[in-house]
Amino acid sequence: MVTFRPLSQDDGVYQSLIELDEGRLRILLDVGWNTLLDADLSHLVNITDNIDLILLTHATLSHLGAYCYLCHLYPEFGRIPTYATIPVVNMGRMVTIDSYRAKGIAGPFPRAVMSTNDIDDIMDRVKTVKYSQPMSISGRSQEISITAFNAGHSIGGTIWKIVDDLSTVIFAVDWNHSRDSHLNGAFLEPSGQINEQLVKPNVLVTSSYVSGGKSLKANRARLLEDVTTVVSRGGSILLPTSAGSRVLELCTIIDKHLAQENIQVPLVLLSNVGKRILTYASSMLEYLQSAIIDEWQVRNDSPFETARILCVDTMEQANNIVGPKIVLATGEALETGLSKNAFQRFAEQPDSAVILTEYCQNRTLGKLVYDLWKENTGDKEMLKQFTLRIPQVHITEAVPLEGVQLAEYNQKIEEMQMEKNIQEALDRRNKEILETIESDSSDEEQDVQVVTGQVEMNRFLAGDGFHDLEIGQEKSRLYMFPHVQPKKRADDYGEQLASGQFEQPADEYGANGTDTDVKMEESDTMGLGPSNTWKEEQRAPPEPPLILRGADFDLKVLCSIDYIDFNGLTDMRSLNMILPQVQPSKLVVLPGNDNVIKSLLKLKLDTSIGNEDVTTQQLNHAISLKIDPELEKSLQWQRVLGRFSVAHVTGELEFPRDSDMQDDDRVPKPSYRQTEAVLKSIPGFHPYTQAPIWVGDIRLIELRKSLIGAGFQAEFRGQGVLVCNNKVTVTKLSEGNFHIEGGLEPEFYATRAAIRASLAAV
Repeated sequence: MVTFRPLSQDDGVYQSLIELDEGRLRILLDVGWNTLLDADLSHLVNITDNIDLILLTHATLSHLGAYCYLCHLYPEFGRIPTYATIPVVNMGRMVTIDSYRAKGIAGPFPRAVMSTNDIDDIMDRVKTVKYSQPMSISGRSQEISITAFNAGHSIGGTIWKIVDDLSTVIFAVDWNHSRDSHLNGAFLEPSGQINEQLVKPNVLVTSSYVSGGKSLKANRARLLEDVTTVVSRGGSILLPTSAGSRVLELCTIIDKHLAQENIQVPLVLLSNVGKRILTYASSMLEYLQSAIIDEWQVRNDSPFETARILCVDTMEQANNIVGPKIVLATGEALETGLSKNAFQRFAEQPDSAVILTEYCQNRTLGKLVYDLWKENTGDKEMLKQFTLRIPQVHITEAVPLEGVQLAEYNQKIEEMQMEKNIQEALDRRNKEILETIESDSSDEEQDVQVVTGQVEMNRFLAGDGFHDLEIGQEKSRLYMFPHVQPKKRADDYGEQLASGQFEQPADEYGANGTDTDVKMEESDTMGLGPSNTWKEEQRAPPEPPLILRGADFDLKVLCSIDYIDFNGLTDMRSLNMILPQVQPSKLVVLPGNDNVIKSLLKLKLDTSIGNEDVTTQQLNHAISLKIDPELEKSLQWQRVLGRFSVAHVTGELEFPRDSDMQDDDRVPKPSYRQTEAVLKSIPGFHPYTQAPIWVGDIRLIELRKSLIGAGFQAEFRGQGVLVCNNKVTVTKLSEGNFHIEGGLEPEFYATRAAIRASLAAV
């Protein structure tokens, strides 16, 4: 049984809980936060002890904005195993740092609750997965499999497929079936067919936010038209965008246009983490579509590292760039990042323009500006000149700390660092107590040192240069309380090993493989360490202590404003076409766009509201069937659809005896019964002759190719009707069901033979 519960009541924020195996396995899908970073998170804290797994889908605030915050304030939340793709981890840390810093949650501020290094450390602990590679995870009573698939929308964006013994769940929120300028589409194969691994799930969870319906080509043309109009009159353009996702799409489109038209206008990325965003993006090319890589190679440029993209982290640096410019400012809703400060400057310039490109949540400045634009333009979407005043806009600015505040801040940092060092030393000591094997009685003095923590205290006092290479002799005695035996992970190739346990630490004189480490660092031009970690020397340099000072202003708007949909989401028409082809047993649509929900209600699906459970039908009896090896030898397998094998079989089921099915009384029994049965041959049985059953399916376009290859003339006419030599018509009524109409001509028999050749006769 699968139970699904949306946890968030905020507009466009994703927090969902899925329960599998009668509630024995609970998976939290996304840990989003609202744009203002002020929504209550107590409901997530209250269920921390019940969460077994966390899966992250996109590198946006609405999907992982609260993750680092909860991990830092509640260490037990940070100990929950978390999985995401490498781009979601890397770009997720960027959007988190950028937004937390804008609100004073992280950074060199007196009231900051965490540092940017804390965010890096938390994201480094997230386990990374690759697309289309299943990963087995041990639950409390059974194993489940999780697989990540491309979702489009953002680099590394994920559609999660969760499979246990009885059910399959597809979690697909914020996805785009069509290709962007830099990303491939979701759900569809290159041939245009639905990905077979995503078909017929028990539960499909999707979001109700869609794009406006205009094609990427039309939106791109309109954006470039606005750029040309504003630049030609000597103005500059501000495009607020999300730091972890859609900024790369806008960079790709505008940079390509500037290069092709030879327009000498700088493209500026205004962000606290701009350089790191582009560096990460250029190191994850396998997640981009191949066409964009070829374009960069033709232009002899490195992806996202051209001279036309200038990275600045303050408005003063942006203002120092003389003349017209195109500024991409992180913070799509004009709240986080530096977009609000940039909007204050651009709004007062009549020749300049502000182009909103993404959906903005309620209670944000971006939503207010969008509503004003929509009210003044109506159905005519266009660049509109404004002359109005927005009252009481709260704007903050970071200024250096001075005097007493600076001294208090430095003292606070020293105390926090000392507490952190002591805590790390205690954690290392406790780890040694729990995991070190007891030594022989001759090493009794060493045992006393380990128990009292003397070895760890020496390591703490000596710093990183201390290495304890003493290895005790293993004894056969079992561990005593309070030891907790760590779980060993294994796959088809055996026990998984951590490569770090075989590394030899280098001493201060450069021994034990220092040369190898140096070569590795020199070749690592992207600054990335093992897996998804960021080297210490490549992390953001320490910033001078700052303080956020805010005030309310009456904002004068004299610039032009436009909204162009670059959300990178599927449209309503495609949503209605794709979902029926996925064929889910139960479809759950998350709250959001009421128009989308009303349209999908025609498909007879279930919608959900916050904190309300959606439960699938429970299976009472499941049978796991195995074929006896002797019977399997006599079967004649045939391939259908290129991926399935079928055979006709006659046999009898043999179930285990009741004595073999007794469970341990200490193990809780599920309400359903799961039985393993063996299919064996019937001695002396001879199968009777019967008409064959044709199994499989064939596309009309493939049938047309077969007929043309056989020398016939085949073409499509009307509504999907294939005509052969103007004598035989073939109509596909449904999957695997064809209607052939014609006289007793050679074309009729040839068409029937071509169809049967693609099917399996059992």
